[in-house]
Amino acid sequence: MSDTLLSVDPANRSGFALWSGDRLVTCGILRAVGKAGKWVAEFPDGERITFATELEAWQSVVKRASHCVCEVGRGSFRNADMPLGKRLGYIRAVVEMCCSTYHEIALSEWRRVVKESLGIAWPAGKAVKQKAQAIVRSRYGRDVSEDTADAILIGYAWQRLWRDDDLRRQDGPRGGRGKVLLA
Repeated sequence: MSDTLLSVDPANRSGFALWSGDRLVTCGILRAVGKAGKWVAEFPDGERITFATELEAWQSVVKRASHCVCEVGRGSFRNADMPLGKRLGYIRAVVEMCCSTYHEIALSEWRRVVKESLGIAWPAGKAVKQKAQAIVRSRYGRDVSEDTADAILIGYAWQRLWRDDDLRRQDGPRGGRGKVLLA
């Protein structure tokens, strides 16, 4: 568990990806089903696991990771910001309850890292989601949903930022307070 990362694209259908080092272990979607409070984990191979509560669903993936990174950012609709903030707070609480370390990364930041490290250009508008799916398909050979593709690329970007930050720390103190400095 010491070198495992859970990357999350939080939403009503939250994409998640679990990493062991640079290796993608598993990925999928966590979402509510019905009105009884049940939750389900859906995997690209069609497997579904049902949980009695949201807490059980999140614990099932968080407990397998030593670090969790979630995408943060402001949506263009005020009505979406409050539920997203609640979801992030809930995920953070579960992460801390499971003794993992919680991190956040902005949408613009992870997309910039992916763009620069893979030498790609992000298209405008809704085509950006299909581009993320195409990148995941070509790099990892997995056909996944839009939310899962984003979660995978969040993990990919976070690992590059983490590695680069570790390399900078070996050169001596720059910046401070654990912030990732970019050249």
